[in-house]
Amino acid sequence: MVHSWARAFMKRGVLAALAAVCIAARVSGTPATSNTCVLAEPGADLSVENHTRVALSVTRAGQQVFFTCPDGSPLDPTRAVQQGRFYAASADGTTCLSSQAPEALSDKVPGSYLTVIKGEGISETTVAFFVPALPATAQNVCFSCSGGAANKQDCPVVISIAGRTVGRAVEEDLTCNGEGEKTIAVTEPGTLTLHCGTETPTTDPTLAPGNVFTGADCTEKVKLNTVLKDATLEVKPQEQTPPAQNPDEKKDYVLKVTSMPEATQQICLKCVQLENEKTTTPQKTCIFKIAVGKDAEVDSAGFRPSVVSGVAVGVFVLASSLIQ
Repeated sequence: MVHSWARAFMKRGVLAALAAVCIAARVSGTPATSNTCVLAEPGADLSVENHTRVALSVTRAGQQVFFTCPDGSPLDPTRAVQQGRFYAASADGTTCLSSQAPEALSDKVPGSYLTVIKGEGISETTVAFFVPALPATAQNVCFSCSGGAANKQDCPVVISIAGRTVGRAVEEDLTCNGEGEKTIAVTEPGTLTLHCGTETPTTDPTLAPGNVFTGADCTEKVKLNTVLKDATLEVKPQEQTPPAQNPDEKKDYVLKVTSMPEATQQICLKCVQLENEKTTTPQKTCIFKIAVGKDAEVDSAGFRPSVVSGVAVGVFVLASSLIQ
């Protein structure tokens, strides 16, 4: 049996360890002070240099940016975090049009959201803005750290979000040559030319029956039109391709998607090198993993829990077992 004095000693030790973990987690996750708003006096000019306004940029899918409101400065629009609301930004991108009704993030930047990562009573509030997929066109969204309660100006936070770049996939992204994988997101109808390189020039499955692979490990063979209605995958016509110098020249295949599925679909095409015509076991395999859907970039992205959160959870479980 553990004596009461020993139990109390263990409890104090565990709680001290918990405090150390939480402090370390807070320090390691603290964003740069340049993103912390400073409330300006009435009539003063607002500038990025003195932090009385904040300008942030999102340039890629899966990016997260942070900003911090000082103590006693609530985030505006009201319930921006809970309801996903923002203000339109002024034409010069320096302030919020707070006299206008707030807009919905889901309308302008689908899938994006705000999270409070440091809450009430810690002298300041840090907010994270996450963009899992870039919108079709560039957008500016604006939030304010309100200065009204302190009789000071609001501090605007303008976040510029890049639009998806049409034709951003270069030939290297669309070429499978030798061992490896290429992951592609198709977010709107159109055609995509895939290249099987000289090291792996043969498609698997063969295209004649209209088959593709599906599943996380790309092993389930299905008909293409059962997962993507009216889609086709064909060898690029010879008249559009320079004559091959030898049978192992790079070969091109055209995927045509005429409509988006209701839910994102994953298909796979393999480029392989066979030892000879009589064998079906490839020496080399390169796989195209293609996600097709309006939210393909979101659905194909991988998200992992924070390592710091995992450590904290582990320590709290240990604490509860010792304190009881």
